[in-house]
Amino acid sequence: MKRISLFFSIGLFLMAIVSSCSSRKDSSYQERVIDAKWEFSEANKNEWLPATVPGTVHADLLANGIIEDPHYRMNEDELQWIEDKDWEYRTSFKVSASTLDKGLLELGFEGLDTYADVYLNEKLILSSDNMFVGHWIDVKNVLLAGENLLRVYFHSPVRKGMEKLNRLDYIIPAVNEQAPENERTNVFTRKAPFHYGWDWGPRLVTSGIWRPVVLRSAEFGLIEDVFVETVSANNEEARLKGFVELEVLEDGLYSLNLRSEGLTDLFAIVVELKAGSHKIPFELVMDSPKLWWSNGLGDPYLYNFKFTLKNAANQELSHSINYGVRTLKLVQNPDEQG
Repeated sequence: MKRISLFFSIGLFLMAIVSSCSSRKDSSYQERVIDAKWEFSEANKNEWLPATVPGTVHADLLANGIIEDPHYRMNEDELQWIEDKDWEYRTSFKVSASTLDKGLLELGFEGLDTYADVYLNEKLILSSDNMFVGHWIDVKNVLLAGENLLRVYFHSPVRKGMEKLNRLDYIIPAVNEQAPENERTNVFTRKAPFHYGWDWGPRLVTSGIWRPVVLRSAEFGLIEDVFVETVSANNEEARLKGFVELEVLEDGLYSLNLRSEGLTDLFAIVVELKAGSHKIPFELVMDSPKLWWSNGLGDPYLYNFKFTLKNAANQELSHSINYGVRTLKLVQNPDEQG
């Protein structure tokens, strides 16, 4: 009973965190998702077919009628050749002269699976070897007014893994992988382990652009992220702390403030910043706060917190989140139930 109670309490804690802080709205930059006109081909074959991004090479091969459904009967066994090949994806997109005038221009790759070389207008801008890590790349000096070519070359994850395995004179255990013991390579690659097979699923070691590709532009900087934590809260007072992660393009004085629903500035500071990335900490006190309550205990009230950064030229950008002021404790005092 105690174990069940603990698991339930952990679940309640996680739900409270998720429910009390919702998605952001951001005017600090403009984003454009690069998801149109993608094609793919086995490397060096120049046989280009339509592709879906985000997606995987197995899904694109299936959509183009090249392979049968890998999840049907034993089709999996006939598709193991895919993991040994290199694959390429490409697209083109237009950029206006006005966009090129922006102070900041970045291409974001939220998920590349896995060993990938990225070329913009045939210039290498990124080499990635981790499926789970995203990248933002400064492309202001690579983008062209008009048409731009983006190409991603995926190296076979199995062959890359074998290169690493062959450097060792011992075997690293990888009992989940569906392959001979001396060919198990998933331990060398930051990639979803289930791709390599498991007792409950097929071996489909895929490649591809599995999360969005985004072109981001901004005038003088951007607010990358905001973190807010409730230190203490009751009906009379709430104490919060956190930090703002931001990037500015030029040295200078900047003002940063936080407002919410007609309240006076919850905090306002002026800081001198060098060009680059910064993490600005803050603390604040709210009088008579409206608290966030879980289901059945009260109103799950959410404040709209708007963080605004302004430069010396009076240009401004903002970043908004919905936030619930709350704390959560696991209380394990004995009661009539035990």
